[in-house]
Amino acid sequence: MNKCITTVALLMLTSALSSHAVEVTQVWNTTEDIQDRIDNALPGAEVFVEAGLYRGTLTIKDGITLVGAGDAVTTIDGDGAPEVILFGKESALIGFTIRGGEVLAANRGNFIGIFECTFEDFARIGIYFEGGSGVVAQNILRGNGQSTAILSISANPLIINNLIENNAIGFQWHHHMIPTLLGNLFLNNRVAVGGSSSSSIVMRGNLFDGNAVATAFGPLPPGNEIKSVDIGEFVLQRGRPIRGYRDLMDTTYVEVIKDHPIIVYDLPQQAGSFSAITLFPWATFTVAASAIDTRIASFEAYDWVADRALNAVYQQDDANRPSVRVFNPELLEKMRERYVLENIYIHPASYYDDENGLRIFRRVTNVAQIEVMIPRGYRVVSSKPEALVLGDQNRTWLSIHDLGFTDVEVILEKVVTP
Repeated sequence: MNKCITTVALLMLTSALSSHAVEVTQVWNTTEDIQDRIDNALPGAEVFVEAGLYRGTLTIKDGITLVGAGDAVTTIDGDGAPEVILFGKESALIGFTIRGGEVLAANRGNFIGIFECTFEDFARIGIYFEGGSGVVAQNILRGNGQSTAILSISANPLIINNLIENNAIGFQWHHHMIPTLLGNLFLNNRVAVGGSSSSSIVMRGNLFDGNAVATAFGPLPPGNEIKSVDIGEFVLQRGRPIRGYRDLMDTTYVEVIKDHPIIVYDLPQQAGSFSAITLFPWATFTVAASAIDTRIASFEAYDWVADRALNAVYQQDDANRPSVRVFNPELLEKMRERYVLENIYIHPASYYDDENGLRIFRRVTNVAQIEVMIPRGYRVVSSKPEALVLGDQNRTWLSIHDLGFTDVEVILEKVVTP
């Protein structure tokens, strides 16, 4: 009898403990404190986040590295937000689980880094590149079977050593730029890699297991393999120090920016108007004026290698912004700086003389490689962002490399000759 009572008592105690365990709730924090720390940090700083559960969204400002305690113990849940993590220029994210949003990470045209993170429970897109570029390395992107793990539009990111599994599309790219996929495992996706052609992507050392379709553009390029991958055969090479990831970003930045277009602002002697010359590696593109009240006095598009004119038309978008559309889909050959659009802009608010007699040039662009030709008889007093000053016996010019939207400001003064 005592033994039976003891057994019943133990069962009741076990049941009570189990019931108590079920009732324990996870403690959630908001992301407000993290955002405050990001906002108060100086560019180049590393902001560390303690292990825990956080609900909300974040914007990582320019140059900040946000570091979690590891993706197994540091979670940010967007609670269904349209975009959970937004990135500034050359910002980075390391060591988080990000989940619970339509889009979990968006680069907003900037150059970014994402390392040692897990992305899960996203309705549409895990990581979204729209312009710009970046490095995505040593991450897990685990979809719901209906989502796209990484979407790249007019960008050329480096995607290296990631596990990309259970997505409708593992990696999808569109338009012109050439992304690079190295050493990733695509596992159980409906389409592992989707895009236009093998000539517009670099793929080496990637493994494909259990995908309905490996590549939507045709045969898998050489140097990649479809095979059954055993446990332990694919390893995420995590554990690199923060400085190592930053060095990888710096090295990649130099390489990827070479494939982005160039804009040359040629400043004449007379203020008020200036030339905006864009050089693209491909023959179909649109260049819109950043200031809506800009007047395009003239434009000309051409292929300088083949010495022929390109089809180009003036147009205005829904916001009445003037632009020129260069449309030549039959020209598929790509070459750096080959296809040229020359605009003459009239916009006195961008190029003028101030009350102190200084010549001011201010313009906004999202073109990554920027040159400003200085008018003869003037010298540079200051420039933003920091620029490399170059020149020959005829002209001086400034060279700026900056992925994302760039506020260009050049202040000049007239050279007084004795």
